[in-house]
Amino acid sequence: MKQFISEIINALLKGKDYRVYVLAVLNTRFIDTAMKLITEVFHCKLKNEDWISKIIEHEYTQSGSDAKTRMLWFSGMNEKTVKNMAGTAQKEVCFSLGKQNIKAFRMLFNKSGIASNFDKFAIIIEEGETSITLDAFESLFLINILATMKVSIQGGIWSETGKII
Repeated sequence: MKQFISEIINALLKGKDYRVYVLAVLNTRFIDTAMKLITEVFHCKLKNEDWISKIIEHEYTQSGSDAKTRMLWFSGMNEKTVKNMAGTAQKEVCFSLGKQNIKAFRMLFNKSGIASNFDKFAIIIEEGETSITLDAFESLFLINILATMKVSIQGGIWSETGKII
């Protein structure tokens, strides 16, 4: 954000559109965070077939708000949705609803015919000479994780920009 503050202020002082700079910050954070999350998925998938559950269980055992946020992302949910559903976003509630969301996503995928539409869909992640292949469900869920994460980051960027300026 710091690298774009002067551009944002200059644009505001000149009466020009500053949003392109905020979007640059958003996209930079999205790409950086997406790479970290995808790397985690890669390493967890190498160790365990059920990487989705293992990652949220791991984040549940960690302390701090970042762990809760990441647990929510990896379960395809955001804090506002949890608060709206349960009236609270305590870590235990987030964990429980996150597991339910994964289960619901899997049920929808398997029972609605979606699976047959994606029978040849897979994401391949490579690191060096090693690669992993996510099946259709895992691939769609990874897309869901990244979408959830981007929306979360997006709201934070606009808020942060307003507070700084």
